[in-house]
Amino acid sequence: MPRTKNGRSKRLALAEEVIRALQKLPSYCRDEYVFPADRTNVRFKGTQGHAWDMRKPLQAACDRAGIKNLRIHDLRHMATSILFMDGIPEAIIKKLTGHRSRELERYEHLSPVIKRQTVEPHREKGPY
Repeated sequence: MPRTKNGRSKRLALAEEVIRALQKLPSYCRDEYVFPADRTNVRFKGTQGHAWDMRKPLQAACDRAGIKNLRIHDLRHMATSILFMDGIPEAIIKKLTGHRSRELERYEHLSPVIKRQTVEPHREKGPY
């Protein structure tokens, strides 16, 4: 059984750009994990073959970039927001992000289609 929050595995096709980026990682073709555990670390117990907590590497990258108060989960929110703003259909966003429909309601205001339907006045088809 997959070890995920909801117990279901998810398979998604990757864009060519993502595949090229993954191929540049030091772990490519050397380890089964994208982010393998540091087996050379004296604290490595051999219980997990992958890096479980990505907070420290993300924090280090944020520090180098001068970014403050960014959490990994914020990236999921940002990606979802960008997809809505780009007009991507909700069904595709659900598939990409793993959100359920009611979880996506908080992002609907970002959709250009929703904006047009709710902000612009409704006009009947007619001669005017």
